[in-house]
Parts: sequence; structure tokens; C-alpha cells
Amino acid sequence: MKWLDFKITQRCNNHCRYCNVKHDKPTSKDMLSVNVIKKTIYEAINLEFTHFAFLGGEPTLRHDYQELFTPFRDPTAEKVEEIMIISNILQFNENMVENLFCSNTKRATFTASIDNLVKPNFKNQNPQKVLRNLKKIQKIAYRYEHRGNREIHIHSVISRENFSNILNHVEYFDNLGYKVSMAIVEPYILTDSPRKYNEFSKSDFEKIIEQLDQLERTNKLNWANQVLRDYISEYILNSQSRLKNCTAGKKHVIIEFDGNVYPCLTESYRRGLTFGNIQAEDFSQIYEKMQNFLCQSEFHQTCWDHYLWSRLAREK
Repeated sequence: MKWLDFKITQRCNNHCRYCNVKHDKPTSKDMLSVNVIKKTIYEAINLEFTHFAFLGGEPTLRHDYQELFTPFRDPTAEKVEEIMIISNILQFNENMVENLFCSNTKRATFTASIDNLVKPNFKNQNPQKVLRNLKKIQKIAYRYEHRGNREIHIHSVISRENFSNILNHVEYFDNLGYKVSMAIVEPYILTDSPRKYNEFSKSDFEKIIEQLDQLERTNKLNWANQVLRDYISEYILNSQSRLKNCTAGKKHVIIEFDGNVYPCLTESYRRGLTFGNIQAEDFSQIYEKMQNFLCQSEFHQTCWDHYLWSRLAREK
């Protein structure tokens, strides 16, 4: 299993309250051309990457998916296990959704980032509009079920806004037929007196685990949220300091909106160690240099992704 996170734009049409990234305006020009992105995808498929996640910024702001997804319509795309679009679902980009689901990959997933269906909320989302867009996307997914698994998933960030309402949130979307995967907001802070959106007490995290346990008792705890429960127990409540056997830079790679290639989210967020840029060098050459990467850092919160992916590779 090899996973590529590809940030195809830095533009965004939203401003989540907890987002610390300075995004470009929706009308700005993208730094990566469609030809550079396509070339990189072809190379990654040849390097046996099996999972591709496209995000931003907000990926629905691009409208060149007909050309961008050309590699996934080729016969060689049958080797790809999954392609995924991660969106704030504030707008419905029919071209993007159509090209996502009509691919030749085994699985195609539209991941909607929704934390709360109450207005106002930290993501500044209109709940009714979000649900309407989900229905439009689902109709297209049904049309392409004959090609393989064509699904919609919900991804939710747990903050002080919603940490006590996990049970109802998951059950609501479960009744609509959508799986919900969750992660803790970053950076989270463990404190005895939580006040800010990203501050939690030990008892807060225990309450999160209690709700996940209750979902398990009703057979509604999916695999991803089982892993989240393990992560909270091991790395937050029991203060584990290092992620063992990290496969950053070998099995998982991050390409930023400007083309820089990083071995993991931690390095990408802090603009740390980069191995090259796909606008100046072939991805295959960059990836070869990454094979010697060995993380020397202490545990970072973004290591959650590698904790999840390593479990996925080991157990699925």
C-alpha cells in the first residue's frame, strides 16, 4: 500500500475558525498546471501507488478534472485501489464528481468535511445546503456503482464545538447511509482548564472514548474510529512519545500546492524537509531520494495520519 496526498490547489472558498493556513483567494491562479499534475499521477501509478487523495485548499475550485483525471480512465488505473476527493462541500462541482466516479479505479470516494450540522458552526457551513449537495453527489455515485465501490464518506474534526455530540453526529449520518471518520483538531492541547476550540481535559478525551464505546455496543463503530480510540488511549492519555516503524516518505508522501514533496504532514505543515519539486524534477526521481528518509523527531500530532495508514496497511 502506498498513499499520496496531493494538494492540487491553495485556493479556498471558506475560512474555518480553527484553520491556521493562509489560503489564496478563490479567484487566484493555481501554481500547479494540469499537465504537471497528470504527469505526476502517471509516475505515481507506475511506482505502484495505490491510494490517491486530492485536497487543497478546496479542490472543487478547480474545473479541469476532465483532463486532470485522464490517468484514472486508462486501463492501468485498475491497479489503483482508491482515489479520493476531500471537500468542504460548500459548492457542487458536477464536473469533478462525474470524473471522480467514472474512473477505472476499484474505489472512488467523495469525502465531505463536516463537523457539525448546527448553524453557526466552526466551518461556516449551511447545513441545508451541505445536505442538498450530498444528495446531488449521491445520485452520480449510484450511476457508476457498476464500476466498483462509489461512496460518500463524512470526515469530522473533533473540537470543543462538537466533542460531546459525537454519538448523535455519527448516528445521524449512519441513518443516511454515510460512514463518518473522525480525527482530533490540530494542534490539540491537553489542559486542566480547557477553554479554546482546541483545548481538552483528560476527562474530555475520556468522554470521547465513552461515546465511541457506546457506538461499538450498537455496532456503529467503524474501523477508522476504532483506530481513533486506540490513538487517544495510547498517544494522548498515556503519552506515548514516538510512532514506531513510521513509513513516512516510503509508503506515504505529501505534495503541496506549490509542487514541493514532503515525507509527511509534520514536515509539510512546518515547511520543513522537502526532497524536491515536481515542477522542476520528475516525481520518480524525487521518490527515489525519499527512500532513505528516517524520522528523527519526537512524536508530532500530525503523526496521527501515519498511525492510521500504518494500521490500514497492516490490517486491511
